[in-house]
Amino acid sequence: MDKYRQNVAAFIIGQTGLILLCRRADKFRTWQLPQGGIDERESPSEALHRELLEEIGTNDIEIVHQLEDSIRYDWPKELDRSKYLGQEQSYFLVRLNAEIDLENASSDEFDKAKWIGASEFKKLDYGFKTQAYLQALEKLMLLFPNLFAK
Repeated sequence: MDKYRQNVAAFIIGQTGLILLCRRADKFRTWQLPQGGIDERESPSEALHRELLEEIGTNDIEIVHQLEDSIRYDWPKELDRSKYLGQEQSYFLVRLNAEIDLENASSDEFDKAKWIGASEFKKLDYGFKTQAYLQALEKLMLLFPNLFAK
């Protein structure tokens, strides 16, 4: 058994280079990137398109880049860790070609969305996901420094 759940996460940038963050609608109410598990026999890019359609109501995107190496994070002990220790995420940088539509998303995972610059993104606390998010953003910003709004 793999100790880390295979997962995808998306840095979605709009036309102005801002990054999309979504707020969880559950008890945690935390802000995060759109992300989700990779189903059996599904490629990371297939999982990305499925997750975006489910979570933000559109998968009309252009994949700019997928990081070569995945990044792991551990779940805190209070979360059910009976099956996995955490997640191993494949990070994508994508451009959004349509409006997000949380109202028509097939999951009710998120209740709000906002667009922020990279400098604000770096200041926020994403709990146990923070270090993974910051590591992925740094790698993407080194590769594509002109795509991100400061």
